[in-house]
Amino acid sequence: MPVNRDAIGAHGEAIVTVELLRRHGRNEPFFRPQFLGEKYPAIDFFVELVGVDGDLTPFFLAQVKTTSTGYTRGGRLNARATPPMMASLVRYPAPTYLIGVDEDAGRAFIVPTITGGPTQYRSLPTDLPLSKRVTLQTLYDEVRAFWIAHGVTFHRSAFE
Repeated sequence: MPVNRDAIGAHGEAIVTVELLRRHGRNEPFFRPQFLGEKYPAIDFFVELVGVDGDLTPFFLAQVKTTSTGYTRGGRLNARATPPMMASLVRYPAPTYLIGVDEDAGRAFIVPTITGGPTQYRSLPTDLPLSKRVTLQTLYDEVRAFWIAHGVTFHRSAFE
């Protein structure tokens, strides 16, 4: 029986949603993820930070790569990110991340996609699991710091 890639992908997206909504002892989750659907080829999730004081609502964008084939001998996730995919993520003027999901184990790992960073992955690193509070806190702090430093708001409009 052939592998149902759509079902594997949907399961991976659900795993990412669950991981991003974990509260880890807080009153509220760190993030409010919104799955964008198949109409966006480069981005799967628009993710807002929860509980941020100030004038901005920081957010990040994420692409999810799900696999049911496990790990390499070196412990990396058997999921690929092609040069065109990585280039499309880096083009967004916002924090962007690649999230690899081990569908069978229900585990997710995050990797930043930054200018000057890797241009492709033949397999994904697994040193930043989304299941850990420290990973979510670091992600939250990184995205918040980006928007504090680079915050852009819409000040004028031709429709005023």
